[in-house]
Amino acid sequence: MIHVVHQRTKYRKDRTPGEVMISGQRICYSLEDELRELPGVPVAQWKVKGKTAIPAGHYNLRLVDSPRFGKDTLALVPAPGADCGFAELRVHGGNDEDDTEGCPLMGAELDADDRIPGGKSQPGLKALRAAVVPALKAGEEVVWDVRNPPGYVGPPAADPEATVPPRPRGAKTAATREDAP
Repeated sequence: MIHVVHQRTKYRKDRTPGEVMISGQRICYSLEDELRELPGVPVAQWKVKGKTAIPAGHYNLRLVDSPRFGKDTLALVPAPGADCGFAELRVHGGNDEDDTEGCPLMGAELDADDRIPGGKSQPGLKALRAAVVPALKAGEEVVWDVRNPPGYVGPPAADPEATVPPRPRGAKTAATREDAP
């Protein structure tokens, strides 16, 4: 089994940068839509279709034939019964949040604005594919673990008048779940 760690590195209002690692070695960088997740709150209450990073958690990586991205496209499939708001989504190249509708984008580097510079997306995707496609084709399981930035408990309210769904009483954040017995 290959365990891919997709570590989001920080919260940004418009996009979510991160790193993709296998066995502690960075394979490439990631870029997603804005992180809107409210830990402990159902996805339907915080997801904005086509403009929201996927929920943190465990996914299975598969190869699929995509009408848009072609044969052997990397796809994330949530665990059965997981509350993710999608059945499958693609991992592909792109440069900024306008190139995705919720799918994680891969790149060889991020610039100072946390975008993937032109010409750097495909090399990042190629590095990831080199690390996982042979295993997938051999029937090996590849698990994709998405982790929110350290200390993340939800997006800050941009507007004091804005309403954010309340966290259910007793809901635990990612940090408290890890510390729970």
